[in-house]
Amino acid sequence: MAKKSIPIHESLKILSRPYDHNHRITMQSLEVTVQGKIIAVPSDFIYDGASVPRAVWSIVGSPFQPEFEGPEIVHRYLYRTHAIIGGTRITRKEADLIFRELLAWNNVGPVHRQIMYRGVRLGGWASWKR
Repeated sequence: MAKKSIPIHESLKILSRPYDHNHRITMQSLEVTVQGKIIAVPSDFIYDGASVPRAVWSIVGSPFQPEFEGPEIVHRYLYRTHAIIGGTRITRKEADLIFRELLAWNNVGPVHRQIMYRGVRLGGWASWKR
C-alpha cells in the first residue's frame, strides 16, 4: 500500500509545467513510498503523459488529467531508468503494479484503473526495452 500524505495530483498543481507541445517537465522532485519502496523522481524530469490512445480518451480521459499525471510520472521514470530500489532493479511488472496502486491512491475508479493497468501490461514492453 502506498504511503499516503496528500494525493499526488494535488501536488502536481505546482510540480510540473509544459515543456513543449507533447511533453511536461517536473519543477521539483517527487518522492513516494509504495510497497515499501522509496521512489524519487528528480526535478527537470521530462515526460509525455499517460500513454492513453486517443481512441479511448472518451472512456478513461486524456493523458494529462491530474489524477493520472502523478502515477504516470513515477511509472515513466521507472520505465525509463529501470531504477534500482533497495538494492534491487525494478521489474516491468513491479513498475506496472506500482502504477496501478498509485492510480488507486489518486482515486481513479477501478474500471479506469484496470483499463490503464492492462494497457501498460499489453503495450508497455516496447517502452520498457528502449
